[in-house]
Amino acid sequence: MTFRTIFFLGVFIAFLLVAYFSRITSVIICGKKFDVPGDCSPQSPTYLKCAGYDLSWLHVDENTHDYIAQDLLLKRQQEKRYKKTEIQCRLLNTKSTGFKLTTRTSSEQSCIFIAHGRVNNQSVVVTLSMPYEPQSTKELPKLARQIIQLNE
Repeated sequence: MTFRTIFFLGVFIAFLLVAYFSRITSVIICGKKFDVPGDCSPQSPTYLKCAGYDLSWLHVDENTHDYIAQDLLLKRQQEKRYKKTEIQCRLLNTKSTGFKLTTRTSSEQSCIFIAHGRVNNQSVVVTLSMPYEPQSTKELPKLARQIIQLNE
């Protein structure tokens, strides 16, 4: 092997090692740390794409979380014909409000929860997208039910 080949191989292996050791293995939501489940792929520090659901959150200014939740709601409603229901829920065991958007066609069903509130002195907007409509907290994926509790 030539020096050039060995050099490029070394650089490639270094990049692989950096990528492996810098991957996101936990996330922080309102000061609380959660391990990323094995079936989830972190797309960013505030967005997880998991097997059967997507979970994202935004830490926002205290005065804007209502506006941001409404903006997310409008964007989602423009994408598909969703039925909107206002909900009372809990985010990290703190009373919060939000919306449940559901749509059902002959070949597809989906449900999106957009919840917002002030948790641990931080304003947050959490979005959970799923291919089914859960009726209770028990039907949410394990990580999601640690964050969102539905009022049943």
